[in-house]
Amino acid sequence: MNTVINLDILDKDLKPAHINVFLHLVRLSENNEVTITVVDLMKIIKCSNKKQMIDYLKALKDTGVVEFDSEHNKANTYKINPKYCFK
Repeated sequence: MNTVINLDILDKDLKPAHINVFLHLVRLSENNEVTITVVDLMKIIKCSNKKQMIDYLKALKDTGVVEFDSEHNKANTYKINPKYCFK
């Protein structure tokens, strides 16, 4: 399966770690949505700091790349903005 990433995402004020989280969400997504807990996402990305992971996700939300509910203590559905990714 091919995935197309719009390079406009690079114009956002995102750090490489944010892009890394975005790419993992894209890889895990189906129809531009993925339901996963923050802890499970941390295991996949190999991040040991939950607060840092939440900050990465908030940065993606603040720039409009990803949408999700703000509650992080249970599984969340992350919706990837189709402007930045197409599978």
